[in-house]
Amino acid sequence: MTFTPKREDYLEEYLYLIKIREAEKRQKTPYHVLIKELRRDVHESGEYETGEDIRQKDNYYFSYIDELEKFIEELGYSFDNIKHRSEIDAP
Repeated sequence: MTFTPKREDYLEEYLYLIKIREAEKRQKTPYHVLIKELRRDVHESGEYETGEDIRQKDNYYFSYIDELEKFIEELGYSFDNIKHRSEIDAP
């Protein structure tokens, strides 16, 4: 599934160009891993985090599922450990 932004959907040219670049990036690297490090008190409270609660945030992008699987394994996990955000009540 691909998404191509339409020029008429954006009032400003630069916003349209940003969306085009984002769509191109998603096509080239469709697999995305986001790793967040939260403050302990926020994690233990069970509440949703805000921007101030995040100590570190790393984004990783992969072109192929094999690359993603290798990365996950290097972190000590497997695809069996991965849960969809709806399974963990993520926002």
